[in-house]
Amino acid sequence: MKKNSAEECLFIRDNFKNVKKALSALNINKVDGILADIGASSKQFGDLDRGFSFNSGALDMRMDKRNGLTAKTSIWARQFMGFMA
Repeated sequence: MKKNSAEECLFIRDNFKNVKKALSALNINKVDGILADIGASSKQFGDLDRGFSFNSGALDMRMDKRNGLTAKTSIWARQFMGFMA
């Protein structure tokens, strides 16, 4: 690191598969490093409201709660659509 260099840290909340697209959109063609959260945590498995455990709780299973579709909603919709066929 140069003594007078400007250090910058940028946080992007997106799917890791979009990293190239996100960097390109920001006109970034080189990075020194990437810190990525690419998996579930024990906290998510331990939270009954997340629906990742075998304990009672709503069937959620979303890695990102910004996604409105839960596992419960998805399964119900597929079952309902099957009855309509």
